[in-house]
Amino acid sequence: MNDITLATLIEQRFRAEKLDDNDAYKYLKNDWLIDAIINLLEQHPKLKEKIQINEMSISKIISIIEAHFKNLQKVRTLNRKKLISFITNNAQFRKSETLILLLILGFSFSHSFKRMNNNNKEVDEVLEIEPSATGVTCNVNYKILMPKQSINKKVKELYDLISNTIVPAGVIERYFQELQKSLENRTDKINVKLLKKDLRKK
Repeated sequence: MNDITLATLIEQRFRAEKLDDNDAYKYLKNDWLIDAIINLLEQHPKLKEKIQINEMSISKIISIIEAHFKNLQKVRTLNRKKLISFITNNAQFRKSETLILLLILGFSFSHSFKRMNNNNKEVDEVLEIEPSATGVTCNVNYKILMPKQSINKKVKELYDLISNTIVPAGVIERYFQELQKSLENRTDKINVKLLKKDLRKK
């Protein structure tokens, strides 16, 4: 079975068995998820060997995928807490996230789906409620809008480094530190420009 067919079947089974009957996305084909699963299978061919689509429940398939990434986390120790904090506090880069990135950082498959589904929303659309990184969902006063998205080459490169399992953790940590400094300097420059603009008005 080729990757496209397998990815399509996983997407169909996931929608049919894992989404609530009242969820509109249960009835809408998610092309972005099919593409994400194709990339997942291409980058992690061992998963394709383990998944028997006609013999396994979708729960079993998801558990195989999640177990695969938990094993990778043991091999390469990333500062996942710090990296998760970065992606959650920099929502302007959400569209640069990938399914593989989220799974490597420890998100469950269902949480990754919810977040990626939100990432496909338009600017100022209300985001669906997402569980936190620890899996806890809070329904109180949740009206977060999709912010304006930015394309940052260095952020994209960081996410690519994290997603590539052969890249050593030390390389990622150094690149991450450089990126943070770059973003801080950019913020400082913007704040100076805004301050000068305010002073000219007075």
